[in-house]
Amino acid sequence: MSGALALRFSKSERLLAFHSRTSGGLLDLVGRRLVFSRKCNLEESFRAKSNPLLTKADSRFFFFPNSSTIEQFDAKSPSKGPAKSDPGPLEIDERPTKEFRMPKGVAINAAVVTFEDGLCLFSLQGRIALLTDSDLIPLFSVDLPQEDFHELRVQTCKSARHILALYTNYLDDTGRSYYGTNRLQLVDTFAGQGRDVLTVKGPVHASRWNPNSQEFIAFSGAMPAHAAIYSELGEPRILLGVLY
Repeated sequence: MSGALALRFSKSERLLAFHSRTSGGLLDLVGRRLVFSRKCNLEESFRAKSNPLLTKADSRFFFFPNSSTIEQFDAKSPSKGPAKSDPGPLEIDERPTKEFRMPKGVAINAAVVTFEDGLCLFSLQGRIALLTDSDLIPLFSVDLPQEDFHELRVQTCKSARHILALYTNYLDDTGRSYYGTNRLQLVDTFAGQGRDVLTVKGPVHASRWNPNSQEFIAFSGAMPAHAAIYSELGEPRILLGVLY
């Protein structure tokens, strides 16, 4: 695992998926052995943002062997060990059971796992799409309101109706900020449209959806930052004040 860029544990904490610059794989932490490995050919723009993706069950997981394909691999049913507490060895099929291929000329430039189990949210060149681990067919695919950015952080509400997209540029051409610039936008996945979220002047530090999908909170502005609660449509509801 020399030079690993990203690590992710499975929900059961038995598996550890990793990505490096040239390879990726899966470790069985119970059996203490490598159960899956594959060479990768990731573009520079994707390497820094790549993230191994695991479903909630140990029997299936997403893996990004390159910047144009998402594949799902299944684990063979483990045989029980001599003791009841022994889950038995785990083996992964070498061939993917399902595959989602990007359109020709389109590459993935960011990928994240949402808080809901089994959902994979990723961004293409100028677009966002949401996959499930059941069929690898996008539930939706919408245009990103902004295409020019160095980093994109995405959060979807539980209902998957709205997405918070935080765009960050590492450099500020105006020279006003050493930390670069960022903006928070709210994307309606049904309408395929986005709008800016009105935040306090300055950087946006963090945001989070309420589990009820009807509101979210955002921290923005120079430190000490301001906290505000917004409706699902991005309308400011409550200003909580300044927090250190």
